[in-house]
Amino acid sequence: MSPRSLHLFLALFLLTVSPGRAQEAALPFTPIPLDDLSAFRSAGANWSVAGGVAIDRRLDGDLRPLSGTGVLVNLPAADHYCNLFTEMEHGDVEIELDFVVPKGSNSGIYLMGRYEVQIYDSWAADPPRFSDAGGIYQRWDESRGPGREGFEGHQPRINASRAPGLWQHLRILFRAPRFDDRGGKVADARFLLVEHNGAVVHENVAVTGPTRSAAFEDERPEGPLMLQGDHGPVAFRNIRVKRFGGEPARLVDLRYRAYMEPTLDFSNASLRGEGAATSVAGAHGGDRDRFGLIYEGRLHAPTAGDYLFDLGLEWVDNDPHFEGDLTGAGRIYVDNREVVRHEGLAPNAEGIVSLSPGIYPFRLVVFKDRPWNDPRMTLYVEGPGFPRRALHDVGALPATAAPGAITVSGDVTPVVQRTFIVHENRKRTHAAAVGDPAGVHYAVDLANGGLLYAWRGPFIEATPMWHERGSDQISIPLGSVVSLGGESAVARLSALDAPSPSVQPDFAFGGYALDSNGRPTFSYRIGSAGVEDELRPDEGGRSLHRNLRITGGDGLAVRLAEAARIVPADGGGFRVDEAYYVEPDAGMQAIILHVDGRDELRVIVPNGAIERIGYTILW
Repeated sequence: MSPRSLHLFLALFLLTVSPGRAQEAALPFTPIPLDDLSAFRSAGANWSVAGGVAIDRRLDGDLRPLSGTGVLVNLPAADHYCNLFTEMEHGDVEIELDFVVPKGSNSGIYLMGRYEVQIYDSWAADPPRFSDAGGIYQRWDESRGPGREGFEGHQPRINASRAPGLWQHLRILFRAPRFDDRGGKVADARFLLVEHNGAVVHENVAVTGPTRSAAFEDERPEGPLMLQGDHGPVAFRNIRVKRFGGEPARLVDLRYRAYMEPTLDFSNASLRGEGAATSVAGAHGGDRDRFGLIYEGRLHAPTAGDYLFDLGLEWVDNDPHFEGDLTGAGRIYVDNREVVRHEGLAPNAEGIVSLSPGIYPFRLVVFKDRPWNDPRMTLYVEGPGFPRRALHDVGALPATAAPGAITVSGDVTPVVQRTFIVHENRKRTHAAAVGDPAGVHYAVDLANGGLLYAWRGPFIEATPMWHERGSDQISIPLGSVVSLGGESAVARLSALDAPSPSVQPDFAFGGYALDSNGRPTFSYRIGSAGVEDELRPDEGGRSLHRNLRITGGDGLAVRLAEAARIVPADGGGFRVDEAYYVEPDAGMQAIILHVDGRDELRVIVPNGAIERIGYTILW
């Protein structure tokens, strides 16, 4: 998310999201219980509670409830179909939920029963429309005349949809319309942020009135959440909300002291400068490279409850090359209690403190000991009744390239980009990201031959790698990304049922060759065995096919997937953590092995054979 968006969010909702990071820690949501239907108003016969669903992704409308609770299921029929409304009403709100649809199905989520975010089987739709999953549906007015009735629909930036039968995630930050004392509307409802499967598909989109098929044609400060039930089968789970409207926490009487020495103990430090501050900023350190900073003031906590603080020191580097080289750290104290202990091992650290309404002593101590990164420091707070907001001065952050400023595209010809890339909180320093005009991209770890990610849409952002000196020196996959196992695809086993080692001591990368279309085939060796690794997207943008040619396969196995849970999928293949499908090629005998509490999908390589093992990843 760009700094421009941060300024906009502060102005609109006192809400900020840190650029270039995964979802930060946050205070708990309030779940809508799905043990029964008591959280909803008079549910129709098409709604029920189940323990899960079974779906064959190849069959239109196929969705079958499984016994249990925790999943909300809609199965409309000709004689029973209706929408479902929560007993809860909301105004400003953050909502997260999971949904799953079968092939060809259609539903929607109406904020306040009036403003729809579309749910649809939009797998690989290109380009997506407002009526595709993640779209903000159009308004409708018959009086506009034939062919002009629909207006104001907003298509998602990218199509982030998964294949039918896979659970998908939505996160919505919504600001309700505003009214004056006489009930006249003074500001439109606004979708501040919509994320679909981790990809931002809308930011700051205003809707001037209820969208088509809304339950209510008027506009009010609050309304129920509505789940559309009159179109097609759909299931929901993990529906969680945070309702806002309370007064936010704020810092008052804040002052700073800057020191020349980078330390957390200032007993013998040399004062560089001091003064009053309205917010925290690394620029107060008075030097780009090395300083210590102390902020002291008072925190106003307006409401009883938990307050979460997130301290970001963006000069901190968790690169394994700098192990033991501490470049920064910090502490936050509220009411003389340590709330955040930032050890300098990662850019961000969080902590929670429970407070009664009141004003409390506040103290922040940080240091920077690095001669090149900008002194970018962020501080966020979230608390009862108010969303995450910045306590740092966004405008005072040192100038830097906004995320997205430097991107690499694979739209015209395949691109092989050698890079660092972060996977499962670890920086992979021998990676390659491969972009393809088919719109299906992937990243592979060349140190072990493991697949890291697969995704559709835009290729990579290279700002952290190429801007100035490259602070993180990483590239960031764009679009909606599926995280894959990241471990060696081909492994030497001590026994057929032994776990595959995560590190192959005799693994050696042998480079890659480009075919006539510019697509790479990677070469590896594992001892005396040779491996040629060919990954190719399908032209429909729906899948990635992997073909491994193995010579000298004595005691080897191919790991097709490794995850918490792998199960056979209805209609063939396997479903991996409900996130993607794996379909072995015809004739491949894949087995699920349970090892150390996790599942592995494996194919054994015949001894001494020249073997081709192929499989397709669909998501």
